[in-house]
Amino acid sequence: MFWIGQLIALVAGLLSIEFARRIVKSNYLDLKETYFDIALMLFLIVGLLISSWDHLGSEREVTTLQTQLDTIRNYTEVSKLNFVGKTGTVTPPLLEETGVSRMLAGTYTITENHSRYICDQTAIEKFHEVISRYPSFPFSYYALAFCLTRREDSSWRGFAIKAVEILQRTITIDGHHPNHDQALRELRELLHS
Repeated sequence: MFWIGQLIALVAGLLSIEFARRIVKSNYLDLKETYFDIALMLFLIVGLLISSWDHLGSEREVTTLQTQLDTIRNYTEVSKLNFVGKTGTVTPPLLEETGVSRMLAGTYTITENHSRYICDQTAIEKFHEVISRYPSFPFSYYALAFCLTRREDSSWRGFAIKAVEILQRTITIDGHHPNHDQALRELRELLHS
């Protein structure tokens, strides 16, 4: 698309040169000077429109690439973590711990490979602490949304929306934990119900 704009600019430039005008007029005797000016203006306008369109496309591409870079920079680490802040790649007898999982200790139960958040006041305070320390970890927002809906507290929606914003980014990262997809589905259903 860029080369079309350049070609139009070249033609417009040639029409504005007196020498080129004389050559064209010698072949087309009926052509008036005004026609050259009109053609020049049309070529310039079309060239400007094409260049502007091309520039907007470039700006959109830069914005998209910047968003992808920000996502990779800010969310890669948390994209690997599950509901309880672990990668889940460590097998017994080894134990896995992360800064997030240490802070979430005591806020969930695991039965038959399914985790469930505890929604008492202590757990809710811990979820808030994790948010303040690890604001890009989506499952603290998810847990608060879950717990607050059970309490019929309308502030759950803000936490759900924030979790969705983060999860929409983490799921774009290769190798993200499948819990991110699951949580995003659940939150979208909850927000649209």
